[in-house]
Amino acid sequence: MRTPIAIALRLIAATIAVASIAAVAYRPDKAIRTATGVTAMTLCSDVFVSRLDPAIVFAQAIATRPGGLGMLARHMHYRVDHGSRQVSVDYRGHFANRAVYRDGLGCLLLQGPAPSTPACLRNPLGPHHCCRRSPVRRSSCRPTHA
Repeated sequence: MRTPIAIALRLIAATIAVASIAAVAYRPDKAIRTATGVTAMTLCSDVFVSRLDPAIVFAQAIATRPGGLGMLARHMHYRVDHGSRQVSVDYRGHFANRAVYRDGLGCLLLQGPAPSTPACLRNPLGPHHCCRRSPVRRSSCRPTHA
């Protein structure tokens, strides 16, 4: 016969095991990092491409989104640097993402230091004369022929 204490201990152990598996499978850190990336890209595009006010964009386009992004927005901090044309977003000081506006490319979501502009994009003929080996793949680029 099983005692109520043994049943309770097994139930607690099973609950802990299921919760541990769910935490490993769900990875909330990835969801938060995705949310800061979406926020950085949205702010970058709206501020540097559309010339909108970042506070209004954050209040209307980010904080009001349904689901997790709207809930996470309460604890997100963003910084817009007009000099270097970049937006940085973090969640309580962690999970930071950065979007940089680049002429001819729009906004790019970056991890680590900003990349240099590929030589083919500095071409005086414009960004449509891209190198075949350029790390930047754009549908508007036409490869050069040798």
